[in-house]
Amino acid sequence: MMKNNVQTLFDWERLPANRYDVAAKQSTRAYPNDMLRLILGTSDFEFVAHLDTELPAVDVRQMDSLTKIRLEGELTLIHREYQLHDSYPIPIERRVAGYRGRCHEGSGLPIRSYVIYFQPPAGRRDPGGYFQNVNVPGQRFISEYEVIRLYEWEGGPVLAAALPGLMPFVPLMQPPAGVDSVAWLRQCAATTRQLPLDTASIDNLLMSTGIFGNLLHAPTTVFSIISEEDVRHSSIFQYLMQKPMEEALQEGIQQGIQQGMELGERKNAVDALMDVLETRFENSDVQLLKPTFESITDLQRLKHLHHTALRAPTLDAVLRTLVKNGA
Repeated sequence: MMKNNVQTLFDWERLPANRYDVAAKQSTRAYPNDMLRLILGTSDFEFVAHLDTELPAVDVRQMDSLTKIRLEGELTLIHREYQLHDSYPIPIERRVAGYRGRCHEGSGLPIRSYVIYFQPPAGRRDPGGYFQNVNVPGQRFISEYEVIRLYEWEGGPVLAAALPGLMPFVPLMQPPAGVDSVAWLRQCAATTRQLPLDTASIDNLLMSTGIFGNLLHAPTTVFSIISEEDVRHSSIFQYLMQKPMEEALQEGIQQGIQQGMELGERKNAVDALMDVLETRFENSDVQLLKPTFESITDLQRLKHLHHTALRAPTLDAVLRTLVKNGA
């Protein structure tokens, strides 16, 4: 049973579109220091808190990640955006400028922003900031951020560090020389299984690894590396599967309602047809025809027979219509 569920999970057409966000955010929230070390290039900081990523505006905007840390003795906000593709229709530089302005407005704290791209060619043309060039002194507006293209990073040192919060992202990085991408995904999964964590935590990391791994590999390849045993206790699996299952249930309910309505309409059509025939041809064995009428699934055919019954001079004329229509 679980095997079928896992296969359904990697049916990307059924999964929620936010699956990559879920995988990225779960790992970085569960192990906040790991991604911070990677993007800051230092471990000399103190994690303080995850902050609400919802920003007030005319319409509500949601950032991917907002963290408060103590860096060089000063409270600082770390803002991250995870990008599978280039931002469209609003360019990422404009989005980040808006996020940074509202964050600073609300907190007054210094903020560092990072845009993290998962796969090529995303991010290759990212300018790294918004620059308003106007020929008016004192009216320049500059909002800079750091661009990180994970697919350009060397993955060997990151894998060797075995930091849990980074493990799902390592398959997206460059493998060591002589290691193909499939073997690299297998190495990443094997290292994750050896982490000194509880089963549920490892399952979540492997689930995220499989999600990102599918950006590079076919589902069958991922299945051969990330097995049903690996995701049995994954809360990410349960969360991602909940929406497709709810949608399937709702679809089934709607289909049942529709079928019920159609069945009711056909029953009403048969009853109306029988009333006409019994009224017009009261001395005939009209009831013998009811099973035949009930076997007709085409509502339009039943309506046509009803019109025929209203006008036919004899019951034989109705029977000829039945035969003509193949009933």
